[in-house]
Amino acid sequence: MSVSALMKIIASILFAIVAVSTIAVAEETKRDYGFKHTEDLRLEGYDFKFVKADPGKNSWRMGYFKFRWNGSKAIRLWGFGFEKDGSLLVRFEQFSKMTKGRWEEVTVGYCGTGKEMFTLEPNKDYVLKVPLWPYEKSGEEGVVKLDGEKVSVVSEPFNVTAIRDKR
Repeated sequence: MSVSALMKIIASILFAIVAVSTIAVAEETKRDYGFKHTEDLRLEGYDFKFVKADPGKNSWRMGYFKFRWNGSKAIRLWGFGFEKDGSLLVRFEQFSKMTKGRWEEVTVGYCGTGKEMFTLEPNKDYVLKVPLWPYEKSGEEGVVKLDGEKVSVVSEPFNVTAIRDKR
């Protein structure tokens, strides 16, 4: 084998390694949705999907999300409590928006007042109520992150246009 052929093989291998590394990093960036704190972030083992939004003004509009934990043990998430309709009003929610092709966390500050955790049993459907105040512009894509006891879960991406259409 000539030196030229060997150099082409080495260059091809290096190119493949760089390409695979770039794809892996891009996928990881996409999958953490731009959140700064991801220590307990779980991306699998649950369903967390936008269902509808109430017709309130954007700053107080509530989103309803179907949530199902598929694990073998219950999890605990921050919340205000279960409401009469059985939905859990969440607490300390975090948000991220798609901006110029990248996920960026929306800055939210909480004082910690009234913090409580609520147990969600495995393999049971829940409705989580989440305020959607960060999503004001039509066409914005967002996700909601909820933290709990040694676990954080992220909703499937949803579009604000879909929220506005559900009035």
